[in-house]
Amino acid sequence: MVELPWELEENILSLIPTKSLARFRFVCKRWNALFNDKRFVNNHLSRARPQFILFVEFKICLVDVNLDGPSI
Repeated sequence: MVELPWELEENILSLIPTKSLARFRFVCKRWNALFNDKRFVNNHLSRARPQFILFVEFKICLVDVNLDGPSI
């Protein structure tokens, strides 16, 4: 199996939604270390769609915010 260059792998992972990254942490030690890296976190947050956590009657909801409007 051919491996992707680490920079490309990191770039692709920085585009993954935050919710999925939490699951991908367990894929391998290298990804777990990457997700704890401050540079990666800042890069991911700068690219990620805005989200916020909403607390409603003891329930926690992750809400995506689309500031671009509907797409055609």
